[in-house]
Amino acid sequence: MEEQLQTQLQEEGWEVLHTGWPDFLCIRGTQTIFVEAKSINGSLTKEQYRVLNHLRSLGLKCFKWRPLEGLQPFDKTFVRKRKGNTLSSYIRNWVNNTWKQFHLDELDNDLGITSTQAKNLRRVVIKKLCDTGKLKRVPGLSRVYRRVQEAKEVNWQ
Repeated sequence: MEEQLQTQLQEEGWEVLHTGWPDFLCIRGTQTIFVEAKSINGSLTKEQYRVLNHLRSLGLKCFKWRPLEGLQPFDKTFVRKRKGNTLSSYIRNWVNNTWKQFHLDELDNDLGITSTQAKNLRRVVIKKLCDTGKLKRVPGLSRVYRRVQEAKEVNWQ
């Protein structure tokens, strides 16, 4: 039954996440927070990052909790750095998860891009996406881009 509903929702254009929901929904009066609990060495999964970032983008307060650190605000996109992953793969992932348009400063802040070398790499990736028709500049706004509507997800090969 759930698979049938998931298929129907996806056919209607919804992105359906069945995993990644935070461990706790906490309510106190009119306040609501979401908390993901992790062990000392535990890390968030890709789905958990996605769900927490989406909840945060809606203006909801999200936290990560660890025994030694306590509650930590989930106030920006946490980038998991694993061996073999490059900044360009994070940029591609971020662009794939952006529905309408984005500003380069927003992308830089969310991904934690600070170095000149990283910003140059970001420029190369964005240029390549524009050259292949995956992204377009928003007219009149030089640092704002939007995904081409025909491409639901960018093919990165």
